[in-house]
Amino acid sequence: MSLTNRLIQSKWSAIAPLLSGLVLMTVLWFIHCRFAAYARPGVTDPAVKLTLDTYSGRLDFMGAMEVQITAIIVAIVVGFGLAVSAIRTLGRSARPIVWIIVFLGALALTILIKDDQSPREYGELLDKTAASQVSHINAIRLGLEGSTALAATVLAIATALVLYPAEGDAIHRLEAAAESYRRLSYLLTAGTILLASDIFTKTILTKWAVAYYVTEPDKGAAVAALGKSIVTGWGVYDSLFLAATYIPSALLVRTRLRKGGEVIDTKAAPAWFNIKWLSDTSLEDIGRAAATLTPFIVGQAANLIGKG
Repeated sequence: MSLTNRLIQSKWSAIAPLLSGLVLMTVLWFIHCRFAAYARPGVTDPAVKLTLDTYSGRLDFMGAMEVQITAIIVAIVVGFGLAVSAIRTLGRSARPIVWIIVFLGALALTILIKDDQSPREYGELLDKTAASQVSHINAIRLGLEGSTALAATVLAIATALVLYPAEGDAIHRLEAAAESYRRLSYLLTAGTILLASDIFTKTILTKWAVAYYVTEPDKGAAVAALGKSIVTGWGVYDSLFLAATYIPSALLVRTRLRKGGEVIDTKAAPAWFNIKWLSDTSLEDIGRAAATLTPFIVGQAANLIGKG
C-alpha cells in the first residue's frame, strides 16, 4: 500500500478537519491581532485625521484579506495535491515534460510578480492614507499579490500535469480524459475563487484610501477614479489569465472525450461515461468558460455597489 493510501486509511486521518481548521484560524487570528488596533503604534499625529470611515475601511480590509489568504491556501493545497497526484501516475518517460512544465511555471511566476498592473501613484497614495493605521501597507499589498501569483502558478502547473495523456487502450485513455475533465473543474473553481478574492481585496483597499478624503469631495472623487481604473485593469488581467489557462485545457480534454467516446457503445457504456461528451459543446462547458470572467465581474460589481 502506498504512503498516500496508508495516510487515508489511518485512524489519524480523522483529525485532518480539525488540524485544517486550527491552521486556518491561527492565521486569521494573527491577522485580527495585527489589524484590530485603532492606530498603528508610533503614529501620534497621522497625516490625515483618523475617522470612523477610515477605521471601518481598515476592518473591511482585514476581512477582505482574510478571505484572500484563505483562497490562497485553498488554491495552493488543491493545486499541489492534484499536481502530486498527476505526477505519481507518470512514468520516467514523462520526466522531461514535467521539468519543462515546472520551468514554464517558474517563468510565468516571474512575469506575474514583475508585471505590476498598478501605477506607482497607487503605492504613494497608500503611504499617505492607509499607512497611518497599518505600517508597511504597500509591503502587505505586494505580499498578497505575490502570494496570489504563486498560488495561480501552482494551479497552472497542476492544470498542465492533469492534461498529460494516458497510455493504454481506448477505454483507459477515455477514462483518464474523463478524470482530467473532472479535475479541471476543481482547478477552475479554486482559480476563480483565488482571483476573485484578489480583486475584492484591491477594491476594499482603494475604498479605504478614498475614506481619508471624506472632507475633500474633489480629491476623493479623483482617488475613487484611480481606484476604479486599478480594479478594472486587474479584473481584466486576472480574467484573461484564468481564461488563457483553462479554456485551451478544456477544449483539449473535450476533444479527447469526444473522439474517445465515438468508439463506445452507448447502450453498454461504463457507468462513468457521459453521453454529453459526444457533443461539441454543452451548457456545462459554456458555464465553465463564463466563470473565467468572474474576477472582472467582481470588480465591476464592487464599483457599482460603492456608488450606491
